[in-house]
Amino acid sequence: AQISTVNPYNRSDPGDLLAVWQDTVLPNDTHLAIEKGARTGDPAPGSDLTWVLMPCNHGGTDSAAVVVTDTLPALTTWVAWSSADSGWTSEAIGDQQLVFRRPSLHAGACAEILLVAHVDAAVPLGVRLDNNVELHARNDLELDDNALVSSVWTGAPHTNVRVDMAWNRGQLVPGGEIRYSVQVR
Repeated sequence: AQISTVNPYNRSDPGDLLAVWQDTVLPNDTHLAIEKGARTGDPAPGSDLTWVLMPCNHGGTDSAAVVVTDTLPALTTWVAWSSADSGWTSEAIGDQQLVFRRPSLHAGACAEILLVAHVDAAVPLGVRLDNNVELHARNDLELDDNALVSSVWTGAPHTNVRVDMAWNRGQLVPGGEIRYSVQVR
């Protein structure tokens, strides 16, 4: 770009009025894929279940606008969603479907969307819950890894709590002191 002026007060060096930018336009190399899993492996009826959606761009160029459509299993309803990755918006379509949108997914990047669903209290134990997710972008070169079904089976309630005790320091002699920590996860 070159800037010219007829202002008589302009005393700029003519080289300061010229800027040049040069780069190479890369061919499209967008390769999107979707991964999905449940943080709650065997949700109890009447409890919440967290799904982790992971759209990734394994290619060398940024994607066009990304659309992730998640269809929850029957007998569940969505409660909330979140993402540590900025730029996502969502739209609910009924109780079972959410559509997430983002302007682009950078080359070599993955994003994470957490989706919380509530399992109906009337669901019997051992019922398979299938969750479907699809990923779309108009410049994606591979479509065979853009849809996924992730399944969990309902189970009996349990707390998933673990207590660990670790020795920190002390004197392991009669009358000595020991210090330890207790961690609850």
